[in-house]
Amino acid sequence: MDANRNYDHYVDGLHKIDEALGNTEWRERWKAVGVRRSDFRPFLASEFSISMASLGYSRNRWIA
Repeated sequence: MDANRNYDHYVDGLHKIDEALGNTEWRERWKAVGVRRSDFRPFLASEFSISMASLGYSRNRWIA
């Protein structure tokens, strides 16, 4: 929810998302995709999933 309200801050400078994802490459991917602002939250969820997969976690491991 905060990502929607403070979209400009997150995209243009705050490093909270960088810290959560463990990288800054998401910014370039977001700009390259050229999707709507309303797609920002699903995009971040996808980026988080990619980050977790790079650490060896899969979606199946989260399901009890």
